[in-house]
Amino acid sequence: MGQRSLRDAVITISDGASADIVLKVGEGNFSFTERQNVEYIRDRGIIDTVRLGDDEPVDVSFDIMWDWIFSGTLTSTDADSIRDIIKGNGYTTVGGTCEPYACDITIVITDAVCGYNETITLSDFRWEELSYDLKAGTISCSGKCNIATAGVASV
Repeated sequence: MGQRSLRDAVITISDGASADIVLKVGEGNFSFTERQNVEYIRDRGIIDTVRLGDDEPVDVSFDIMWDWIFSGTLTSTDADSIRDIIKGNGYTTVGGTCEPYACDITIVITDAVCGYNETITLSDFRWEELSYDLKAGTISCSGKCNIATAGVASV
């Protein structure tokens, strides 16, 4: 993927139905981690076979300050809008109602020099920690996605 600047990114947080918030990132960091469990099977103490173990959810973490925010469906303040759609205040997840609320996060990074776009899709995100720094004007969030790998597409 290479090093990318979030100044070239637009982040969309969606409830999966009809509501979304679009953020133009000013400064900050956005990271996600994919894991794979690998099991090594031994035959009399010598590695014989390797197989994949259980899937692990994708870990997501971001700490951002935005330049602008757009939401055509919300009337609350900017910070409230982001917090509300991440936490699911007034939103419903498309699909089963038995699981806790989840939102989808899409990041589109545009290389200003050559016009190259990269889209990262993180589906079924559930927050675990959400914090704010009012002085710095930033929002930080971490959680997990109910997927084993992130969707990455390049155009």
